[in-house]
Amino acid sequence: MPERVFPGTAAAARRHTRLGLLLVMALAAGCGDLNSFRFVHKNRGAPATWHAEPASVRLEPDTGHGLVLPVTVNGETDFRFRLDNLAPVIVMSKDAERPLVGARPAGRVRLASNTGPDWTGRAAENIELTLGDLVLSEHAVLLADQSLDGVDGLLGHDLLRRAVIEVDAPREILRLHRPRSYRPPRNAAAVPMVIADRLMYVDLSVESAQGQRAYLRLELALGETGGLILAPGVLRALGGSSGSMVMNLGGLRIDGLEAESEGRSGSLADGRLGLGALEGRKFAVDVPGAFLWIYAPDRPATTPVE
Repeated sequence: MPERVFPGTAAAARRHTRLGLLLVMALAAGCGDLNSFRFVHKNRGAPATWHAEPASVRLEPDTGHGLVLPVTVNGETDFRFRLDNLAPVIVMSKDAERPLVGARPAGRVRLASNTGPDWTGRAAENIELTLGDLVLSEHAVLLADQSLDGVDGLLGHDLLRRAVIEVDAPREILRLHRPRSYRPPRNAAAVPMVIADRLMYVDLSVESAQGQRAYLRLELALGETGGLILAPGVLRALGGSSGSMVMNLGGLRIDGLEAESEGRSGSLADGRLGLGALEGRKFAVDVPGAFLWIYAPDRPATTPVE
């Protein structure tokens, strides 16, 4: 008996297969649903325009909130954003005092976090962000349910995958380079990064004041103002938190670091390396090239001997 074929059955099967594949990809990407998946992938094709290179932005003086810089959003100035690589996307506070003029709502989203509670909130599209001479157009941002600790927004992985971020702490300047044209100084220390699930890891060694040494893989956390944030077991192996520690990172010796205990870390890490460990230094985070570059200190100007 010949097989009966019902009109539209094959097309429906293909449509269901596509939806199933999208759902699997959404879950694998750390998105709680299809709308969240679309939100994350929308920005991958969003335009980025450099009107000068590198684009330079003045950092706020150190106020205990990390690397904070002014960002213009849809033509409105003076929004304060913090650089935080642990944020999966560009995030703004849902309780911002000023409305986002011209923004288009795009539903609820949930994004998985490897370092704490999931990110939840409302998506907003048709956003233009201006960071000095860099303009991110047709962007989507997350209006987060979470508190952002004293700032209007977070510049997360969305920005780091598109630009090499150079931090010149002594001059209080952040520079954003186009990845293909960035060239580190010849004397910069090259620290390879392992990048997995939008997180960045570096390998280093730490020695305690008592002489115990450990070789660690730490998660880079630019939004943390602390320095060495170690898992409790690692800290115990190093003799506890008493006394300062010495870190060797990419052949660079950094003395006088205080370690603190923190249970939250990525599954691949022994803890986190915060901004405090690089305090006062120039460095660059190159996610496309998978390197952390730590610059040698500037040589002081010398006066010719007469």
